Parts: sequence; C-alpha cells; structure tokens
Amino acid sequence: MRVLRVRRRPTDRRPAPRTKTVLICCALATLSIFALSGWMLWDAREDATRQADRAAGNIASAVEQDVARNIELFDLSLQAVIDGLQLPGIRELSAEMRHRVLFDRSASARYLAFINALDANGGVIADSQQTQYPANWSGRDYFIAHRRDASLGIYIGRPFTATQDDAAGITISRRMSHPDGTFAGVVVGGMRLAYFRELFSRLQLGPHGSIALLRIDDTNLMRLPFDRSDVGRVLDPGSPLHEFLRTNASPVVAKDAIDRVDRRFTFRRIGDLPLVVVVGLATEDIYAA
Repeated sequence: MRVLRVRRRPTDRRPAPRTKTVLICCALATLSIFALSGWMLWDAREDATRQADRAAGNIASAVEQDVARNIELFDLSLQAVIDGLQLPGIRELSAEMRHRVLFDRSASARYLAFINALDANGGVIADSQQTQYPANWSGRDYFIAHRRDASLGIYIGRPFTATQDDAAGITISRRMSHPDGTFAGVVVGGMRLAYFRELFSRLQLGPHGSIALLRIDDTNLMRLPFDRSDVGRVLDPGSPLHEFLRTNASPVVAKDAIDRVDRRFTFRRIGDLPLVVVVGLATEDIYAA
C-alpha cells in the first residue's frame, strides 16, 4: 500500500493585500491627526496673536485720548497766562490781584506742579506757587528750544525729579513773542508724572506686560512696571521705537530694552505731540494657553 505524502508549501510571511491596506490607512489617519492637531495649534496661536493685538490697540488708543485731552487742558492754562500777561495794566496790579488774573484757571488742576512765566532772559516774572526766591531758567531745554525756534508751538521737556516720586513731572511750555515776533520769554508748567502712573495702573497688561510713555527722542518719561531710575532714561538706539518711527509699522516683536523680556509692542503717537505710548504684551502671556 502506497502512502501519499503531501508536500507543504513554504509559509508566506508577507502580509496579505488587505493587511497592507489597513496599515496604510492607519498611518495616514495618524498623520492626519498630527496635521490637524498642528493646524489647530497654529490657528489657536494666530487667534491669540490677533486678540493680543486688538487688546493692545484698544489700550494704546484709550491712553492716547486721555493723555492728549489732559495735555490740551494743561496747555489752555499756559495760554491763559500768556493772554493775561498781555492785558493792559497787568504789571501795575498788586501781586495778589495779578496772581488771580494769571493763575485762577489753573488753581484746580490736580496734577499741576507749577506754572512759571519767564522773561526773555529766563528770569521768573510770575509764579503760580508764589515762591519768593529769585530764579533763572535760561539754561533749561525748553527755554533754549523756544528761543531758537519761533514756530515750535507746545514743547514737552525732559522730566524733572524730586525727593518724592509723586512730585516728579515733565515740563510743558509755550513761547511768548513781542508784537514784532521777537522772543519775549516762555510760559512753562510742570505736569506731575503721578498722572501717567495712575492712568497706567488701571490697565490690564498681563503678568509680564509693560506700558511706557516716551518722547520721540527715546527719552522714557513714565513706565510700568515702575522703577524711579527709568524716569528720564534714554533708550538704546536699537529700541523698537526706531523701527516704528521709521516705518510707522506696529506691532513690533522684540526684547524690551529695559528688562529684556520678549514682548509684542504696539505704538501710538499722541496726536501731534512728540510723544509715543508703547504697550508691550509679553509673548509668554499671549501664548500661555
């Protein structure tokens, strides 16, 4: 009796076509999930950027309007003194009456430090504080600027310091001219920096945000977070302010020149004044979520 032996074929270890299809589909699905997740993260990041820019723009706009309005009111007090000094017989009035005529409108200004009227040589001819000591301010930046340029208009001077932070301020001044246009002196007022500090402290900037008021020559007038040593500090030539003034483009992403924190800066010029408000939202805060 013959025994039939069946020869077995070698086992084929290659996956069946159906298995291949399943593996390919799984790989594509995984890649799709990663791509979708990446797109969602990118879109969330872009949305966070848009929201931050919108919030910074709103803050800068609000500060611009508030500062412009208060400086305009302050300027009206200066112009009232200029008009008062041109009244016939003003010099013949008693000191008390002359003080009432010149400074009555500015008496209620909360952040007013002083108003002085200076003659063509820089001597004080009227003082809202009625100080008795003689003074001459011909060497101050505002006096030199107005004497040199008759068309200057309002001038924002460098900040002045004091023993107390609340008494520090900036000078705002206007030129006085004789009828023939020659230089007659300057009316200058001191505006307390406490105004800017209180205004800035009400804003929502995030844990690592900042806001600053700068002159266009890079002089820092007020900044939060506040450090007294920052008042009057001139920023480095490579500060983001230069990029804004050159291109008028905002926002600018850069390291803060003062504390080296990465921030997204939004700039806003204060009307026609040589002032810029800078809102810096930290990238760490923007993309925290």
